Amino acid sequence: MSPDPKPYFDLLIVDDDEEALEELRDVLVNANLSVLAVSRPTAALQLMRENEFGVLITDVRMPDITGMMLAALLREEFKQDPPELIFISAFAERDVVLESIRHSPSGFLLKPIDPRELLQAVFRALGTRSARRAAGSGRRPGDVAEGQEAGVGNLPAGEGSAELAPAFLMTLLHEERLVRERLFHPDVANTHVWQLILDLYRVEREGGHNYVSSIALTSGLPLTTALRYIEQLVALGYVNRARDSSDARRTRVSLTPECTALLERYTAEVVQKSERCAGAT
Repeated sequence: MSPDPKPYFDLLIVDDDEEALEELRDVLVNANLSVLAVSRPTAALQLMRENEFGVLITDVRMPDITGMMLAALLREEFKQDPPELIFISAFAERDVVLESIRHSPSGFLLKPIDPRELLQAVFRALGTRSARRAAGSGRRPGDVAEGQEAGVGNLPAGEGSAELAPAFLMTLLHEERLVRERLFHPDVANTHVWQLILDLYRVEREGGHNYVSSIALTSGLPLTTALRYIEQLVALGYVNRARDSSDARRTRVSLTPECTALLERYTAEVVQKSERCAGAT
């Protein structure tokens, strides 16, 4: 006998700002969508285990577990059929938007959120998920990036291109994916392993600890999952692994020179493309 299906809801909203959370919920409920809304990411995790959701809308900046960390945790646990992602934020800094790229969101909306843009982004995301499920395949990073400029949110263009404008965000997401797929092995470029390699790159650039346990914590991954990903990266020649000479209980991981060179090239090309996109608006 097959297990009973989980209850289905169109949307799960997570935002620690309860007033903003209620406003989003009202707009979506009035559009005849089924919605659950919570102010704590831990509560969202539990709801995801008990129910099925078409779209996850999550604030980027929350205490303890950020929206990016929540997205990573949910994509790992529900990787066979993850919800579509829409990020919301009161900030439009370049770093925030570029950080969101690795999660291939369906939308990025800037607070205060325009109800029309919210509904556009939500219905587009629900349509994308329905098409993916009908095709019987998992979502590939960047599948919804191409040609979807509407509903991304009202991201203003700031002086010196410090912030991103709406007209080119999804174009940039698509361009980033093309660079990534051209430079890296498909088992890295189009999988959750990409998240780990970017986190390791950032840690090395910032001079942080590159212990396996630290990298797993930074990435929001279970230790066993991080270890499996590291094994894959070692086999592909992207990562070196060695016992810490000062403490044999700890294992250090580091990017190979070849991988570092690829990541430097990737970063330079994505920055270049973002500047071109900004200049075109």
